[in-house]
Amino acid sequence: MQKSIFLILILAVIITGGVIVLFLSLFFEADLTVNFNEPAVNLNINENKNINTDVNSNINDNLPIKIYHINGIIKRIEEDRMFVDAIVLTGKTLNPNQEGATEIVEVAISPTVKITKLIFVAKEGGKSYTPNIINIKLSDLKIGDKVEVISSSDIKGKDSFPAATIQLIQTSIK
Repeated sequence: MQKSIFLILILAVIITGGVIVLFLSLFFEADLTVNFNEPAVNLNINENKNINTDVNSNINDNLPIKIYHINGIIKRIEEDRMFVDAIVLTGKTLNPNQEGATEIVEVAISPTVKITKLIFVAKEGGKSYTPNIINIKLSDLKIGDKVEVISSSDIKGKDSFPAATIQLIQTSIK
C-alpha cells in the first residue's frame, strides 16, 4: 500500500513539473542566437565591472589575443634566418576584403631550433595514410617550401621573431 502511494506521488511530481515547463515555454521564448560582435558584458549598467579594455580595444578585431605560430611559404633562407610569406597575419587587423592576405615575416633560427618534416606514409593497400614526423636540417629547407613556424613567445604584431620549432609540411602524398 505504501509503495503504491509513493509511486503515485512521484508520478504526480513528474506530471506537475512537465505541466509547469510546458506552461513556461508557451509564455517565454528562448533566444538561441549569439552575436559574437557584441561584448559579453553590458557596459551601459552603472555597476563596476573589471574589464581589461587594453587587451582588446576593438571587439570586432576577430584576431586572437596572443599568437605563437605562423604558416607560410619560405621566400628567402640565410645562414641564421629565413623570410616566410605568412598566411596567418601576426596581429594586424584584417579588413573583410583582405581575408587571405599575407605578409613577409623574418624568422631567426638558432642552432638549437628543432626542424622537422611532416610526411604521410601509405598503409598497407595504399588507401590510407599515417602521419610521420622526421628530424631534418636547415639545409633541407628550400625556397617555396610550406612551413609552420612556432615561437615560444607571443609574436602578435611583430615582423620578426625567434623560432622554437619549424615544421616542413608535405603538400602532396606520394
